[in-house]
Parts: sequence; C-alpha cells; structure tokens
Amino acid sequence: MPFNQHQPLPAGRLHDLIVSLDLIDAGFLGFVLRLSSLRQQAAFAVLSRHVPPIRERKPNLDHLTSVLPVAADVRRLHPRDLIEKHLGACPDGLLGSLAKTKRGPQGSAYYARLHRAVSDPASAEVAKVIRQADWLDRHRLDALLTLEPVFLCPRFALKVRCRNHANDLNTALRLIKASVPGVTESDLRASVQASVSGPSRWVLRWLRRAVVPFPDLALPACWKPLNSGSALYAAGTRMRVCLTEPQALFAVLQRRKLYFEDRSRALIAEVRAVGKKPIYLLASVHGYRNGYVNEALRNEVGKTFSNAGIYAWDHEPPSPWDACERLICGLASLEDELADLDVGPVDEITDETDETDEPELDLTPVASLEA
Repeated sequence: MPFNQHQPLPAGRLHDLIVSLDLIDAGFLGFVLRLSSLRQQAAFAVLSRHVPPIRERKPNLDHLTSVLPVAADVRRLHPRDLIEKHLGACPDGLLGSLAKTKRGPQGSAYYARLHRAVSDPASAEVAKVIRQADWLDRHRLDALLTLEPVFLCPRFALKVRCRNHANDLNTALRLIKASVPGVTESDLRASVQASVSGPSRWVLRWLRRAVVPFPDLALPACWKPLNSGSALYAAGTRMRVCLTEPQALFAVLQRRKLYFEDRSRALIAEVRAVGKKPIYLLASVHGYRNGYVNEALRNEVGKTFSNAGIYAWDHEPPSPWDACERLICGLASLEDELADLDVGPVDEITDETDETDEPELDLTPVASLEA
C-alpha cells in the first residue's frame, strides 16, 4: 500500500508502543503502516506480547531497548517464521485468521485467544467457524468463544454480533430446554443447522413450543387455558387479536398474564398476576378482533371467574361520587366554561367605534415649500 494511502493506527497501548519504538528505530511506524493486512496483524500479534503494564503510562527506554530485537524480526521475517519464533507455534488456520482480521490492532487478548482457539483440540468447532468467517475482530471472536457448542454452525454462529448477544442466546437455550417438553440436544443441533434465519427467529420458533403450568382453577369446561406458545398463536390467529405477537407470549412465559378462551362465544379472558405471591385478577374480556363485549356478557364472565377465585378489577359499581369527579376533573359542560370566561354572545358584538378611539392618520402629501 502506498505510504500516502495508509490507515492510521487506533489509539491504545499497542499504538503507544509502536510510536515509541519509532523514536529509537527510525521509520518503524511507517514500515508497519505500509505492511499488508497479514504481515501487519502478525506484527501486532507478536508486539502485543511486549506491551508494558497498564500502570506504566508510556514505555520506558529500558523496555523499548528490550523490544528492539522483536522490531528487527518484524522487518525481516515472514509472518509464519515470525509467529513460530515468538509465539512458539503457528497452527493451521492462524495465518488465514490474521489475514481476515480487520485492520488495526485488536488488543493483546484477541491474539492470545485466537492462537488458543485454532490450536486447542477442545476448540475444534470454534476453529471450524473461524476458518469459514469472512472477517474477524475481537467482538466476533468473543461471541464465538462464548456460544454453547450447539450453536457452532458457521451459518448460524457468524450472525451473533458480540459476547452479550451470545450470552443472551445461551440463556434462551437453557429456558428452551426447561420449558419445551421432550426436547433433546440432537433436536436443537439439527434445527440450528437447518436454520436459514437469524438467532432471534430460531429462539421464537422454539418458544412457541413452550408449555407453561397454569394454576388449577375451577372454571367451566368451556374456558380453555392458553398455556402454550402454539395455543396462544392459534387463538390469536383464530380471533384476530394480538396473541400472535411475541409480547403476549413473553407475558405468559414470565407468569405475568394468563389467557383463557371460550370458543363457543368467541371470547378471550385476560388474567393478570399481581405481586410476588401472585394474586390473579381478571383484567379484561376481548371479543373477535378485540371487538366490544356488552356489559351483560362481561358481568357474566366476571361472575364465572369470581366463583373460581379470580375477581375483576375493571368493573366498579356506580357511585354518587362520580358526579363530583366529573365536575372537578374538567367534565363540566362547555356553557359553564364560557360563563367563567365572561365572554358575551357573538350577536352582541357591533361595529360601532368608541369616541375615545384615536383619529386616523392623514396620509395626504404636504405641499412642497416651493409651492
């Protein structure tokens, strides 16, 4: 790469080491900047082993003098020879992984983890994914090293963005194993290998098979509990309501809401759990496409659920205090508001001008002095 087209090194401890080496080994910084991607990453991998401790703000002269032989090797050795001399071995796949690493130093931890991933037999599945990756950086490598082995299919694993994303995926895997009846490791691995969409869609498809234990309620047989992801999705499709959305599924999986369906009358009852030791309350009753359910039917459903120990919180009896609430909370009539503003009717407004009004200005031109 021509010198005038090089990319600057990002700031960091390795950057400070290379800049400091340039002070006693003239031209070393420019040499590193002009290297190809493979040779540059090999140099970073070797030099990252000689970065001074964090407590030292900048490398001292004694430390720089000890690193000068390494800088000389960076100038003259091939990447494989350089790595074998300073890292002990150059395992298969390491040079290709360095060539695919994004330009710029990735940090000493990245190069150490990459070397261990492609050389350790226990990380053979991770190494397989690394070899098929089109690019690498520290975030992608951290994600691959964090993922559970079941996810280490190249097409699937390379869609995981970072370590936090991988941790969330591992948590979802544990929840799927706990809530989906009869699931096995081979089933999960086969579904990962067959997946063509991202991890989010894969998790959602498995959670739709989850089954949630509902409390034993003495409800009539017409009220069927929607205690699984598939039952929620089927009811939402049948009733044209939002039970097909993931938000409804997560509310049930977390035991925050319970849903019951009466197919004979096309009704969905929503029950909410309140408190750590949950108290169940009937929150609402929905019809087809969230249509209006008349008051008589709502009261009947509320009585049915109250007999089972679930009371409604949205059916309050009328009270004389409602009249005071309407008056004080701004629900008075518009005529009273206009009276408070003391605004007269429109018909009383006339065009007569008051005698005290200022006279209009006379804009007639004044005669010139010569006239």
